[in-house]
Amino acid sequence: MKKLLFKLFFALAFASIPLHGQEKIQQVEFSSFGGRALYSSRYTLNSLKKEFSAKPLMGQKEELPKEISLPNTPKNWEAFTKKINLDKFKKLRDGPSQQDFDGQDEVIIIKTDKKTYRKMNARGNDHDREVWYSLLQIIAKEFGKKSIYE
Repeated sequence: MKKLLFKLFFALAFASIPLHGQEKIQQVEFSSFGGRALYSSRYTLNSLKKEFSAKPLMGQKEELPKEISLPNTPKNWEAFTKKINLDKFKKLRDGPSQQDFDGQDEVIIIKTDKKTYRKMNARGNDHDREVWYSLLQIIAKEFGKKSIYE
């Protein structure tokens, strides 16, 4: 019995230690702003909550959902973060601002236990575009949407 408890203790202890070099995602944010849309929006997700906020720009009186805050669970957060390929995200290259052409700029920020990664308009080539839009779709699904642009 002592051997079984001893093995169980070490198995749990080693399972709770992250592997050297692996980063643990703590928060994911998506923001869009500028352009002709005349509003900015922000999605923020972490282990405790999922939030959406939208603000009209330049004094617009448009009716927007101002803020949505939903509780999150550790189980849901773990499933969400497993869908994100952090290594691919790190390799994305920032794109130019779209505001010069009345477009909206988009920024994704991923905060880990080691570092914060920020990418803006990172959809310049086919590979980057696939990774970028895949991540946007993962975020949108957390809010019950098919697309972040919905």
